[in-house]
Amino acid sequence: MWRELNPFGWHTTVRVLPSIAFTDTEPNHTVMKILASLLAVSATLLLGAAVLVPQDKEQDAAKAKADAAKAVKVRTLLTLTGADKMGKQMLKQMMAQFAKMPQLPEGFADKFVELAKKEDLVSMIVPVYVKHLEEKDIDATIEYFGTPSGKRWLAAQPKILQESTTIGQKWGQQLAMKVMRELRK
Repeated sequence: MWRELNPFGWHTTVRVLPSIAFTDTEPNHTVMKILASLLAVSATLLLGAAVLVPQDKEQDAAKAKADAAKAVKVRTLLTLTGADKMGKQMLKQMMAQFAKMPQLPEGFADKFVELAKKEDLVSMIVPVYVKHLEEKDIDATIEYFGTPSGKRWLAAQPKILQESTTIGQKWGQQLAMKVMRELRK
């Protein structure tokens, strides 16, 4: 975060979220759009959303049955990989960012946590996995994460996510400052 005198002589505080810069002079709705975008990007990294295109009734029924079986396996995979733990870690990091944003209304972070239901997000993400992964690949992934190597990989993920997030934040801040310097030239 830094303060600068803009061309109109006003002091502007620029805050940098992971790769996103905005100013205190922007309206709160812009801040909320940025927060929503940040949340969407974070969620997309872990899960995503899907649109299913209908074909004919028989194919739809067969596909729905196959997709339901895959969805059960995807939920197993998400549990096995600790996606819920990573989601909680990301939520905690978002709350830390919210705490640094005085323009958010009183109680925003607490209400956000209260309304953030894991199952809502999981239900939107499972179809993405179903859409993009073959059942045999889901099975192989589940099998891998049952091996000693897979378990070690999973155990390292929270630390990798935490360190990667910190690196991404620093990178975003440095890049934002570089862009600001370039624009002043």
